[in-house]
Amino acid sequence: MATASGFRPPPPGVGPGAVWFRLAAAPLRAWTGMWQLAGRGQEADAIVAVAPLAIPLGIGVGGLACAYRLFRMRSGAGGLTPAAPAAFDQRQWRHQVRSARALIAAPGSLPLLSAGGQVAAGATIRAVRHRAGPAALIPYERLRSHQVVIGSTGTGKTTPEARHV
Repeated sequence: MATASGFRPPPPGVGPGAVWFRLAAAPLRAWTGMWQLAGRGQEADAIVAVAPLAIPLGIGVGGLACAYRLFRMRSGAGGLTPAAPAAFDQRQWRHQVRSARALIAAPGSLPLLSAGGQVAAGATIRAVRHRAGPAALIPYERLRSHQVVIGSTGTGKTTPEARHV
């Protein structure tokens, strides 16, 4: 609507001018017209007056911003990539493993039994939806009913299986 107004004959009081000048001035006229309508309390008319200018302009600016952001991500020059959450989680995991290994290596930092009679199986690396303490604790009743073997690869947790004949 704002661009099409550049092709119409100029309204009274605007004066004649070249078509290119009227096309260049159409957005400004739509913008000032919107403010004049809004100043008179005609907000709905103001929105209708500026929408043909604002919507395509907003979509164009958003598209350019998105293209620029994607270019910066592809070139590695701008910000986090889509893989950033996975990389962050890997860094957090490595940090938590180092902390757990340091806790295990410190002499006397993990008792065999907790104050509540639970068996300490090792240091806690990460807990999901549970309150985590520094040690992975297993209630003694659970150890009596099930065999639990916890440990990383190469720590000697393999147990021979007894077969009943």
